[in-house]
Amino acid sequence: MVFEKAGGVGATYADLGCDILLDLSKYNNLIAAYFEAWFDSTGTGGVQLYNKTDTAVIAGSEITTKGSRERTGNILANLPTAAKSIIVQSKGDGTNAPTVRVARLILEQAVA
Repeated sequence: MVFEKAGGVGATYADLGCDILLDLSKYNNLIAAYFEAWFDSTGTGGVQLYNKTDTAVIAGSEITTKGSRERTGNILANLPTAAKSIIVQSKGDGTNAPTVRVARLILEQAVA
């Protein structure tokens, strides 16, 4: 979804761009979904998934650990089932801007 994108310094979440149209009806046998991200910052910060269509944060998608690749727990139940525009958001600490190195949504399917 995102690779090497600097966020704003603000302490509230803001869009990074890179919208995707997520339509879970296109996938069979989904058993899990994870948001994985790696960001750096000299201060604190975070990244999360946001449903732009419904103007709602994807519950359970926030990652606030910097400097290493982190993965959420299973957020499949929190993802919209109909086609929606999803975007990555980031926040700084009011002074320092995070740089998102990688952010991706991982969908896990059962073997049919």
